[in-house]
Amino acid sequence: MSLFAKIFGGRKSTPRDETPLVAEDAAPREVILTGIDCVVRQHRGNCATWTLESRPDHWIQFMNTVLNCHYPHKADPGVLFQELFNDPLVAEVVSFDPGTHVTVELSSMSPGEIADWIEHYLAQVFSADLPSERLTLEMNDF
Repeated sequence: MSLFAKIFGGRKSTPRDETPLVAEDAAPREVILTGIDCVVRQHRGNCATWTLESRPDHWIQFMNTVLNCHYPHKADPGVLFQELFNDPLVAEVVSFDPGTHVTVELSSMSPGEIADWIEHYLAQVFSADLPSERLTLEMNDF
């Protein structure tokens, strides 16, 4: 057995693919859909994190059927979401910490509906100027 195999248990790590996931000038919708697709396919990780380029403290993470989002408001998100999004974009609030984050379950939504929900969240909760706002996308394993 080689020294490498003894140290690393016989497994060789593969280098992480660093090619860009989306074009630098991609529209927000394309960036969102790319992240959702990567999570669904487990491509480069199981968690997509979108960040507003102009406000890096405003982020949304998606893993499996759960969104964890920066939540800058003090109001109960369940009430606020119903006022802002109307039905069919209602999501189940799992937890929230006023002024910091909210976690929502989106188990019965298609990828397109999840993208719609994220776009509404960006526009309504973050007051992002879509489509001119730029989003960054990072994939991670958790």
